[in-house]
Amino acid sequence: KLAAVEALGKLDAKESIGKLVTINSVGFNSAESNTVNNVLKAICNKEAVPYLIRFFNDDDQHVRVFAVNTLAVLDAKESILEIIKLLDDENNDVKSSAANALASLGAKEAGSKLIKMFNEDKDLNVRESAGEALVSFSNKEIITYVDKFLKDTDFNNQLLGVIFAGQLGMKEAIPDITKLLNDRKNDWWIYAHTVVALIELGAKDKISEEAIKKIKPLFNNLRYRKRAQAALTEWEKPRDNDTDKEKK
Repeated sequence: KLAAVEALGKLDAKESIGKLVTINSVGFNSAESNTVNNVLKAICNKEAVPYLIRFFNDDDQHVRVFAVNTLAVLDAKESILEIIKLLDDENNDVKSSAANALASLGAKEAGSKLIKMFNEDKDLNVRESAGEALVSFSNKEIITYVDKFLKDTDFNNQLLGVIFAGQLGMKEAIPDITKLLNDRKNDWWIYAHTVVALIELGAKDKISEEAIKKIKPLFNNLRYRKRAQAALTEWEKPRDNDTDKEKK
């Protein structure tokens, strides 16, 4: 098998990309997987763009995800219109990858479809990927939805509202987020995000030592780790009133 894989690499067999991704997702050990990955890396260059776009129709979602992710790495802006179509894919991982790729490619023309996804998709991860893309585009329309979500009673909507209010710097949302901080003490996931958001919005005076401890689980999540660390670092900085006390 590996000999065949290496041969495909030497032949620069771009039409085999889909097959290589599929077999790599179903049972190779780490050493064998590294060989496949090295071959894929070698043949997935700019000349592979048309082949990668063709794989958007592959039955294997792993192939579709690989194709769209690779196009983003290649900065293949000529693939944007085809990637936008993947926002309607039946697979959530493919949709999230498409949103991430569009953000990477700076595809602001995808704004209306991403807004619809952010507001209506049933999968939380997909909605969050759409939101992150919109934030990267400095899309202002998202603010209306974030404000609406903060006032909603649905858990997922509240969570998205909190996360993106912090990222967007919506200081006008501080009262709503503070209310959630008090109302959601038993829901540690959304509670942790309210703590981070309030610190991001400059309201760290509302965060107690007990509350800051609640963000620890976010450090285990690659998506949230950087923001959680930044929030903790900011919270640990001396407050103005602490500095005044030291002077006295």
